[in-house]
Amino acid sequence: MNKRRKVLIIIFASLFIFGTILIFTIPTGIKATYYLATQTEDGVSISFNVFEPINGGDNKKAIIIGHGYMVNKEILKDYAIELAAAGFVAVPFDFRGHGMSSGGLGNGNLTSDVKAIKAYLAERSDIDMNNLGYIGYSMGGSPGNEI
Repeated sequence: MNKRRKVLIIIFASLFIFGTILIFTIPTGIKATYYLATQTEDGVSISFNVFEPINGGDNKKAIIIGHGYMVNKEILKDYAIELAAAGFVAVPFDFRGHGMSSGGLGNGNLTSDVKAIKAYLAERSDIDMNNLGYIGYSMGGSPGNEI
């Protein structure tokens, strides 16, 4: 193997490793909490993550984030980080039958999953329950319209 080829391999391997590390970092002003769970009215376990500003104070505004049919909450991490950087508590979650949540899509209503996340937020004393938002796309858009 010639010297030029070895140098190129080292450069590309370094870029790959550096990029991989950057993908899994979040800004220093944001707190991320992973692998939380709550229960719906019909007993389905809903998995969610929370991204929030470290210095948010009380009466924080929150946004619940719903995903589409072929993905899970992890695909929405970038949206959640941006919302947290803007001062919101962002909660991406897995709908029933997706990701780490239990149940199946045919069993129950997706609005129950959103309501379970809303109940979690209501338990927190630092959330302004009069300033909740919901964003979702594809399958995750319809519960927002219903609620």
